[in-house]
Amino acid sequence: MKPYYSLSDFPDRKNAGKNFIVRCPKCGTMHLYISKAKGLYHCFYAGCDFNGILTDYCKDNRPMFSYRKGDSPSNGATYRPQDNRHTENAVNEVPMLPGDYKVLAPTVLQKIKPLDESPDCTDPDQLAARRYLADQGISLATAIAAHIGCLRHYCITKDSEDKREQASTVFPCIAYVNYVDGRPVNAKYRSCSPIQSPSPEEGQPIAYSKFWSQDSPTTPCAPYNIDCINPLLVEEEIIPRLIIVEGGKDALILMEAGYRHVISVPSGAATDLAKCFEAFIPWLDQVQDIVICGDSDLPGRTLVKRLSDYFGARCLFTILPGGCKDIGDVMKLYGTEVVRTVIDDACACQTTDIITVEQRRKEVIDVLHGKYDHGYSVGYGPLTDRIFHPTDTGGLIIMTGMPNSGKTDFLNDLTSRIMRDTERFVCYLSFEVPDKDKHIAHLVHLLLGKANTTDYTDEQLTPYIDFLNTHMIHLDMHEVPPTPGNIL
Repeated sequence: MKPYYSLSDFPDRKNAGKNFIVRCPKCGTMHLYISKAKGLYHCFYAGCDFNGILTDYCKDNRPMFSYRKGDSPSNGATYRPQDNRHTENAVNEVPMLPGDYKVLAPTVLQKIKPLDESPDCTDPDQLAARRYLADQGISLATAIAAHIGCLRHYCITKDSEDKREQASTVFPCIAYVNYVDGRPVNAKYRSCSPIQSPSPEEGQPIAYSKFWSQDSPTTPCAPYNIDCINPLLVEEEIIPRLIIVEGGKDALILMEAGYRHVISVPSGAATDLAKCFEAFIPWLDQVQDIVICGDSDLPGRTLVKRLSDYFGARCLFTILPGGCKDIGDVMKLYGTEVVRTVIDDACACQTTDIITVEQRRKEVIDVLHGKYDHGYSVGYGPLTDRIFHPTDTGGLIIMTGMPNSGKTDFLNDLTSRIMRDTERFVCYLSFEVPDKDKHIAHLVHLLLGKANTTDYTDEQLTPYIDFLNTHMIHLDMHEVPPTPGNIL
């Protein structure tokens, strides 16, 4: 094989939307996809892993390929494109790329039995997996298309007698095999054995154990089904919607409902989002809207919040029907049509940052009738009383002005009037008046209305000192940085 390839090396290419499909020079199959926009190529034939970038698309004399650790051009290395969007961070780490994910060992793949539709099946693991999937509302055809397998495997469980100990037990399991660039990179096993109730009630759904384990040669795990937005496997230039769910079962439910672009986070609510999405940022950039279909329990709501923070304004949010913990419950209780309604009706979050007129209708009418907090009279007269009204509800007032224009003097006078006339309390945090004794003495001057108090007796000054003692405090940050968080 050649070390570098250009578009001219593939004259018999076939159009496939935004990609070309050509014969792979390494394995000889028609599974080599070339991106028309970026020149990235990758062979999706099992075991081939021939990939890189065409020389036509390499610019600025940057290295065209990077090598996997331990590889060199002379030993049959796999070439991977450099992405100039990624740079080394402050600790000299470089972001992952999809090609960094290692393939599952053959011994792992050999123990996973692919699901099949044979009507004469007698394999107990196949039958257990089929029963579990059917009870979740997931068809065998959908599971097979998603490469779901089955096996008997060890899962981590909590010991029933001592919660501090863990024991490994063999269970019939379904296997969620995950692919990146068409290569199996991790498998997660979920037990699918029914839990027998001591006194099962008629008509009650069967409950299943929820133990799990996994094989993953690469950390962090890739999001499950991330290949559904692989630029070389989708024809769309822009993917209108990508749905993100908490677990693999939820992803299967949405595939059953007809959605193609669905992924789940690898570790549920505990997922480190920055790490698990790191290698796939260019893939995610082609997505227009992110539909977050989270669980309704506390960990699920926490994950929704974190996903919202990560993806920002692109997020749309689902609302589950009452009594449903997740989209799987929606499928069980209401069926496919309601699942579709939940996803299709996803909308931007109505946050407290957005206030509509309708939300404030009654309050606006009250204001028009003069029913509102008119604020405190601080004795400044009509010049300021019509525009400056401190109220009980608080709020942030930012005062600006030229240096030495009297900002601090004004605030000292204002707060003294508020304490005196309204019985409000004041906390001072001042960096301009480090001498607290002089600051408190100045407040006494303001309360007295006298600039010089040298001739006042202690008995005359004591009531003002006592008044300030019950109405104000000083905050001294010492060596702690005066950030808003530290101040609060």
